[in-house]
Amino acid sequence: HVLQNFNKELIYDIFAREFDKLCGDNKMDKNNMGIIYCGAYENSTVLLTDIADGILQYMNIKPTQLRTTYSMEWPTVIVFQSLADHLVQTMEKFIPEGNNEDYLIDSGNLYLAMSRARVKCTVIMYPMEGLILDDFHHMNDLLDKLEDSVHIRRYPLTPPSYTPRSINELRLMSDNFKEKFPESNISSSTRPDIHFGF
Repeated sequence: HVLQNFNKELIYDIFAREFDKLCGDNKMDKNNMGIIYCGAYENSTVLLTDIADGILQYMNIKPTQLRTTYSMEWPTVIVFQSLADHLVQTMEKFIPEGNNEDYLIDSGNLYLAMSRARVKCTVIMYPMEGLILDDFHHMNDLLDKLEDSVHIRRYPLTPPSYTPRSINELRLMSDNFKEKFPESNISSSTRPDIHFGF
């Protein structure tokens, strides 16, 4: 599922439908499923808190940050991938010429997340709030290459409309999220939680 822009209600609805589809036939243990998120950015933290308090409230399952899953596997995985490469592209003037590819993380996150699933992996991919998919040309190119081997459903631009914001306008993560998911180690600085390398 590839969204053109961040829309919390749509992402929640997609997750609910995919979750019900996986569990609806009672063949899948609802507690033996991986729910992975790639970045602890504000838009994702609010969304994941709503999901933890809603759909997952009475289940023994909790969203797990991707960087903590290297030794983990599940039969099926649902991934929330909030794209972050635009932050790197914004800072390209500070990166040595020719080395910017080494700092991109979205494609590596995608492959790592997919490798956590033994049977089925569903990815819900969306830009950070205030950006659109076209801002992430590296991921757009990768999705074009994957089109023949992976089923990709693309969604049109939805309200709220595209309102650009600078890297300096990224806000602090919520204390509520840190309490629910302490393993995320969200930084107390105003910078987003970005980790290069896999």
